[in-house]
Amino acid sequence: MDFEIKPKEWDEIVKLECVSLDAGERYATGLTEVDLCLAGGDAAIVTVSRAGLTTPLADLCCGLEAPETGMVHFLDQPWDAKSHRQAARDRGCIGRVWPNAAWVGNLDIDENILLPQCHHTGRSDSELQEESQMLARSFGLEDLPHTRPAWTPEDIRRKSQWVRAFMGTPHLLLLEYPDDDANDADRTCLVEAVEQARMRGTAVIWITARRDIALGDQFGTVYRAELTGSSLIWNTQKNRIGTITKENARE
Repeated sequence: MDFEIKPKEWDEIVKLECVSLDAGERYATGLTEVDLCLAGGDAAIVTVSRAGLTTPLADLCCGLEAPETGMVHFLDQPWDAKSHRQAARDRGCIGRVWPNAAWVGNLDIDENILLPQCHHTGRSDSELQEESQMLARSFGLEDLPHTRPAWTPEDIRRKSQWVRAFMGTPHLLLLEYPDDDANDADRTCLVEAVEQARMRGTAVIWITARRDIALGDQFGTVYRAELTGSSLIWNTQKNRIGTITKENARE
């Protein structure tokens, strides 16, 4: 597939400066002295030792967790300097695949998909419907599922998470184990969607237990890191994450 390179709107999409946060009860690991900076089109692939290993990295990038030390910037401004209204608008610029799916159980899948855009943006229903249908077809779905999450097959729920994450042309994509148990054809569709998003200037953080995730470097730099023992080390000093703080990060 050929892509046309577009100008990037932001030089720095997300930036973490010497960020530390203890694991607490929510995460398998904490983070110590994290330095990370992604511009539009950049991607960071974080390989961990086992699927589902939880870290606060994505929550920090969304401003859903405040670091104990350090600073987290999104679109050139720290989260703690944003008003509630601005923070809500900015979270509407972030697409996310959650490790535990995070569906609202009493809403149908299609309602779940549209809910973040309805909450964080002022886009019309017709515009949201048109985009969601287009994304659904790109991932091999004939239509958005009109069933409760508990009644929807796992592979359909997985693709529906992808649709939800890519809605609204996000500035930042946070993908936590997005392709666990996906087949090769579906995974190829996901990678193509990620590359198209990067071409438009989206920054990507992809957390995975897989070692075969391959992204191109024509749209931005691709950084790689691996959780080894109690440390998560980038293969470049430009983006380096320090030690992981909890013993159960080890296999």
